[in-house]
Amino acid sequence: MRVLAIAFSIKPNSGSEPAVGWTWVNEIAKIADHVTVLTRDAEGQREAIEEHMLRKPFKNVSFIYYELPGRLKNIVKGDVHTEQTGMRRYYVFWQLFSVFFLRKHINLKEIDIVHHITFENDWLPSFYTLLGIRHVVLGPIGSNSLFPRALNYPLKIIIKNYAENLFKFLMRWFNPFFRYNMIYANAIIGISPNIRRRIGTKLLEHKFYHIPGVSVSDDLVPDQKYFPKSVNHDSELILFTAATFTYIKNIDLSIEAFFEYKKMNPKSKLIIAGDGILKDKFLKLTKLLRLEESVEYLGWINMQQVYSIFKERAHIFLFPTLECGGTVSIEAMRCGVPVICLKDYGYNFFVKNSRGSIAVSVKSRPQVIRDIALAIEKIGVNLSEYSLNAFEESKAFLPEHKKELISSIYKKLMS
Repeated sequence: MRVLAIAFSIKPNSGSEPAVGWTWVNEIAKIADHVTVLTRDAEGQREAIEEHMLRKPFKNVSFIYYELPGRLKNIVKGDVHTEQTGMRRYYVFWQLFSVFFLRKHINLKEIDIVHHITFENDWLPSFYTLLGIRHVVLGPIGSNSLFPRALNYPLKIIIKNYAENLFKFLMRWFNPFFRYNMIYANAIIGISPNIRRRIGTKLLEHKFYHIPGVSVSDDLVPDQKYFPKSVNHDSELILFTAATFTYIKNIDLSIEAFFEYKKMNPKSKLIIAGDGILKDKFLKLTKLLRLEESVEYLGWINMQQVYSIFKERAHIFLFPTLECGGTVSIEAMRCGVPVICLKDYGYNFFVKNSRGSIAVSVKSRPQVIRDIALAIEKIGVNLSEYSLNAFEESKAFLPEHKKELISSIYKKLMS
């Protein structure tokens, strides 16, 4: 069985979207006889992949790289972290032109399955159905939900979010090529159960699967010196959060909830890793609440530094994001760090009856802040128990579960 995997974003030892691409290719390689991976020759992907292949070569995986020619590269405007529109526009053009590249550079008659892995969204079409390969798998796909008005975002942010979601709705239901994708594909993998409702009708049920797009490496384990997590009543409880400083990540909720919790535990500390367009806003909020001595801003740090904080310093990870993913939350659990998130957002879709994390309902902003503070107190009192449970629950996100799903889908198609 020969597979053509499309991974627009893929990089070993990385996080977010590149980590999704790398994880899925790894698991496909354990099943297929040979995997040809098409990706970009940009963002340092080629260098990272080639360096990794020298150390840990894949015997049955080959990478081919494509980048848009000449001036077409200039269609990406702005920083990818702050201007997603440019990257998505680039992604559409990259897909379209890479179809011609593939026809020219590989023998498509030898390919049994084309699996379009990333960019991870559920509203842009995939042009790889044009390759004429009989078996097509799309996913993981997904997108974020509407911002809840209960969190009192600025009006312009709410309007922008509604406009974006309206545009996505129109792209799903009135873009004939997207509808063609949904009909043509043999299997569609969603990163949460509600994706099926967004992309189609009951006609898609027989070929829709859902599994978290994120996963955690089985190589990542707690430092036994600090596991299970514990803290004495006279010691400081250390909270940690890491994210891009944008509205959807809700770093300000973490800061305000920490302020409330600090009234109960004055020795507690908050560590914040990340950067972005809202940095000044968060710094001003920290100063307004007189938390300068208790909040540590680290800026951008690499994943190994994040892991070190999880293993050696952090007791609880605050992750009140509205995103439908979040690899870093699973990595926290894998290191024995309990997570506090928002109910019906993020990875909470897949953590059932959790004993290693707490999901807070979203009814009003004051209620969310209060409940996060109370959740911190609850976990702090039972920290060792929550730490042990967090590690156990992280096993549900090991890559082997993706391997099982991919294997069942591929076998069904090939039979």
